[in-house]
Amino acid sequence: MFHLRKRYGLHFATIVRTLILLSEFLPKEEFDAVELISKRPQTVVLVLQSDEETVLQKVCEALYKFADKSPENKLQLLNFGALDYLIKLIGHENKLVRRNAVMCIGTVASEATARRLMRKLGCVVPLLTLLSPEEEMVCHEFGSLALSWLAEEYTSKVEIFENQGLPLLINHLMSPDCDVQHNSARAIGLLLEDFQCRAAFKELNGVEPLLKLLDSDYPAIQRLSLTALIICSQDPENRSAIRELNGLAKLVDIIGAESMSDLHLPCLKCLANCLEDIDSLKQIQSSGVFQKLLAFVAESSNPEMQQFTATVISVACRIDENRQIFSEQDTEKTLITLLSSDNVLVVTAAAKGLAAISENLTSRDKIGKLDGIPPIVQLLKNENEEARQTASLALANFTKNNPSNCAIVMEKNTIDILIDLLSDANFETQSNTAICLSNLSMNETLRTEIIQHGVIKGLTCAIKSEDTNVQIHGCQALASYLYDQQSRAQLLEEEDAINQLVSLIQSNNEQVRRNASWVIVLCAVDQAVAEEVTRCGGLMVLQNINLSSRRSKFTVTAFERLLNSNLPAKYALMGKLDFDNKINDVFYDTGRIAPGETFPSLNKLQNRPIDQSRPILLINFNTHSVRMKPTHQQDQAEKMIKEKSREDTSQSEPASKEFVESVDKQSKSRLTRYKLPVDKTFISYVKETRLTIKRSLSAEEQAQELACYVCDKMGGPIGKVDITNFFYEHHISELKTEFDSNIIPIGKIEHGIYYHRALLFKVLADKISLPCSLVRGDYGRAWNEVQIFDVDENGEIIFPPKIFVVDLMHNPGQLMTSGSPEAVSYQRI
Repeated sequence: MFHLRKRYGLHFATIVRTLILLSEFLPKEEFDAVELISKRPQTVVLVLQSDEETVLQKVCEALYKFADKSPENKLQLLNFGALDYLIKLIGHENKLVRRNAVMCIGTVASEATARRLMRKLGCVVPLLTLLSPEEEMVCHEFGSLALSWLAEEYTSKVEIFENQGLPLLINHLMSPDCDVQHNSARAIGLLLEDFQCRAAFKELNGVEPLLKLLDSDYPAIQRLSLTALIICSQDPENRSAIRELNGLAKLVDIIGAESMSDLHLPCLKCLANCLEDIDSLKQIQSSGVFQKLLAFVAESSNPEMQQFTATVISVACRIDENRQIFSEQDTEKTLITLLSSDNVLVVTAAAKGLAAISENLTSRDKIGKLDGIPPIVQLLKNENEEARQTASLALANFTKNNPSNCAIVMEKNTIDILIDLLSDANFETQSNTAICLSNLSMNETLRTEIIQHGVIKGLTCAIKSEDTNVQIHGCQALASYLYDQQSRAQLLEEEDAINQLVSLIQSNNEQVRRNASWVIVLCAVDQAVAEEVTRCGGLMVLQNINLSSRRSKFTVTAFERLLNSNLPAKYALMGKLDFDNKINDVFYDTGRIAPGETFPSLNKLQNRPIDQSRPILLINFNTHSVRMKPTHQQDQAEKMIKEKSREDTSQSEPASKEFVESVDKQSKSRLTRYKLPVDKTFISYVKETRLTIKRSLSAEEQAQELACYVCDKMGGPIGKVDITNFFYEHHISELKTEFDSNIIPIGKIEHGIYYHRALLFKVLADKISLPCSLVRGDYGRAWNEVQIFDVDENGEIIFPPKIFVVDLMHNPGQLMTSGSPEAVSYQRI
């Protein structure tokens, strides 16, 4: 107004009146422009509801700048409800509104709360729309940024993939804008964590642009590209694409470039996946860069690089063909070089690689010749648990079917270390050590020396482990050292060792049962060990297992071997003693015992009161009364008594007279319970048969003479019609009363029938080395079979021998061909 007045010389009041008059003619519905200045974000968020494009542009821009300042600002905008309006605006017709809105959303999306809300509001499709070629570069940048944040959530991954977001992002990998490349690479790396995306990646030609990004000028983009390649290379099809696009060579070139040291490790990780395919390894080998790679790793000063390289090799060596290729490239040398590192992690990884490659026979030999074993032996002493575990695995593999490496291990004084590791806290270490000791036992000389170092004690400790693998390999190793009397004696001396074996036979793991049973098979050749196994309940356990679905050839063999070392139990359970089952000093016939029933010891039988049941026939060839070994339960009771006695005597007051008398009484009771009577009559039978039945006689004549001798001692011949009038029961009852027991020495029986005579014939035949069996029948029947060999004109024995049943009752000395009608008549009523 002032200017108008000065210029035109008009009065100010006149001008004002004129403007007022003119305003009467202006449209009344228009609102005068209002300029607002607000510093409160909640006020600005409210303006997002405006329809004016200019306002929306400025408000979205202001909100973007506010959100970009701090995470707290982003959360404020979320609390004010800004995201509800911004997501609608990214589909606005105005480009500037869309651009500013997506800039704000891309910034806010870094918050997990925002991402959850964005999924609910369905923002994935609108964001993907902004990636179309028609949109400006800023929309591409912030749209891909928002998607890269959303791709962190599994549900969003699926939604992006289902709405064709993966091909859009792949196209933007080659964008001229580095920020778009960065965001797209990050989003793809996250999407590839889903198997559907990995499977579709090759068909969408996604591998090639990722490989091209390795040449980017920006390290961040290179790392994101490598991250995506690492994940996509988990799929065989993508590995094939990397190989076809010469990506392996590019990865190796990066590893060889000192200026790109920060990318070496991710490159190795990608190579590790690729090397799972034999074709990839062959391509690297044929390209001539394999040796370069190994040399670079060996000379590298980066421990992490060395460690991962060794790990890559160990992973790749899971494939047989890969192991062969690694061996052809002398990879063993590189790994052995890494064993000299001061970093225990590098040494452990190298040992793991050697353990893997040594599955190859050629590599196994190389490692021994290149002095790769001594560093591994040293690693066994390391305080690091993983180091000891890996070293034990390596030695287990080195010594497998390799006598040369076994000898080297022995030369390095490793045995004591290995035995100590059988008690290691790590189950894998225990298991590997047991395998190594099994391998060393293949050499008889080494086995003897190892036994002298106390390996039996170490292994008996190992099999007490709760770990199944330790039990499996511990039993396997124990079995490999039980081929001589010395080792079996050591096993018997170890406390609870037999009990533990019996426990392992009952394991739910088939392999444990099998190996524990095999230990029993080897032990049972030793009479003392077999008796201890039986005393600890092993016979009953095996019997029950063989009646169940857990039955195997190993449990059957163990049961049979135990029975052959416990002939009373065998005769009771199986009803037969074979020709090679020789009765020695002590034997007793309890009669038939049904499968599943416990075979009673003589101790238990002696404690039973006299009854009307079948007598227990006792064979005792000892010239002095002997004490039987106590049962396991009696052993435990005796230990408890001794401990109680020690406790009482250690107190200030002396033990009470009543307690001392009680202990003394129980001790005397046990001594009496274990004592067997001397059978002088039977001993005289043995002496007479050895003198009267000449060894020069034929087996047929020996059998006939012995049959007559037994028949004479047991009451003489009895006709078939007279058998019912042969009152032997009264005689047996008198003997029970005389001995105050159901157990009767065989020599005391003067009136016996089939089963009495058959037992006496068997034991006397064994004393004169006459091949003879003892077979139990029904209703008190039992009989003997003898082997008779025919001789040809030249005096040569004719095989197989003929089997005859010996008559001890009706026609003493008659030999009836086994299976003939007269033999069958003798065997049955």
